Amino acid sequence: MAHPSKTAIARKPAKTLAVKPATASKAKKAPTAKKMIKVAIVALKERIGSSPYVIMKFTEVKHKDLSMNIKNLLSIQLKNLVTLGKLTKVKNLFKLGTSK
Repeated sequence: MAHPSKTAIARKPAKTLAVKPATASKAKKAPTAKKMIKVAIVALKERIGSSPYVIMKFTEVKHKDLSMNIKNLLSIQLKNLVTLGKLTKVKNLFKLGTSK
């Protein structure tokens, strides 16, 4: 009879560590609509204010990977920011509100 230490023992293959792909939490996230609006108004530097159309076009050019409903989201956020006093609306133009 063969000695147990001298017989070939079948070994299980070593487990390899799988590299996990980057998760959604680590991926670059798009800024909020409020931040996009503020960046657009500051970057456009229009003295009398920026129209919603120009703000949306600026945002679309800067963030090309955004979904198609960004126009609706921006228009709703423009109204909300005016209500909160963060933006001032003069006719159909938006300016950053005065900080108190």
